[in-house]
Amino acid sequence: SLDTFEKHTGNLLKALRESKKSPLGPGRIWTAGEKENDARVFRTGEQGGMKVPGALQKNMIDLREAHPELKEKYAKFPFEE
Repeated sequence: SLDTFEKHTGNLLKALRESKKSPLGPGRIWTAGEKENDARVFRTGEQGGMKVPGALQKNMIDLREAHPELKEKYAKFPFEE
C-alpha cells in the first residue's frame, strides 16, 4: 500500500541522512530534493517571500473584489502591507 511504501521510504531516507559523515565532507548528507527545498525555504521564508508581479497583484485584488466570499479569507494580501 501507499502508506507502507511511504513509511519504508521515509525510514530509508532517514537512515541515509543519519549515516556517518566524512570528516572532509560538508557535514551533511542530502537526499533527493532537499537542497532544492532548502533553497525554496530560504527564498520564501527568510527573504520575505516570493515577489508577486504588479499585474498579478491587481488580478488577485480584482478577483477578491468580484467575489465577496473571498473577502473574509483574503481581507489583505501580504503585498498590500
